[in-house]
Amino acid sequence: MERYLYNDLIDEVRRDHLPSAGLQLAGIEELWFADPLAARSAQAVLLSMSSPAIRAQLLTVDEHLIFERSMDGGAALKRISLLRRRAGMTPESFCQYWRSVHAPLAECHRFVNRYVQNHVLHQVASHPAADNDAVAAVDGVAEFQITDLVRMQEDYASPEGQRMKADVARFADAVTTYLVRPVS
Repeated sequence: MERYLYNDLIDEVRRDHLPSAGLQLAGIEELWFADPLAARSAQAVLLSMSSPAIRAQLLTVDEHLIFERSMDGGAALKRISLLRRRAGMTPESFCQYWRSVHAPLAECHRFVNRYVQNHVLHQVASHPAADNDAVAAVDGVAEFQITDLVRMQEDYASPEGQRMKADVARFADAVTTYLVRPVS
């Protein structure tokens, strides 16, 4: 394993422009592997350790760094959004639109020092259940490292922020967003 990061959930962020998929999480762990065989082995171990009371959703993603800025203050908080593509969109068209059309609109965030798009390649859930279909419908994971949460929220009120919010509905039908604190 190259890197590991645990994200402690602080709160779910309610969005007024799109519904949430209603996912209930206890935490978000990020593991990075350079070797696909090691990643598959770790996935098998993690799935074998889960119980029916604790479900795990494991995503294999293609990580795209959209921007990274040097800013004073560092990033004490992170916002992670789980996106589900619009009905009728292929995974390829979802990823292409999100990266090529939507990503440039995120430049309006003046108080985000890092924006990463994770395009889901494969996912598996431990103990899948018919009543939890939303868990299996994650097509992308957005990560924003935030330097000033209040001022970041102010950016959404700008004309550029409003355009960015409106654009999300063109490629996603649900977005579940969490405010987290990375723990090393």
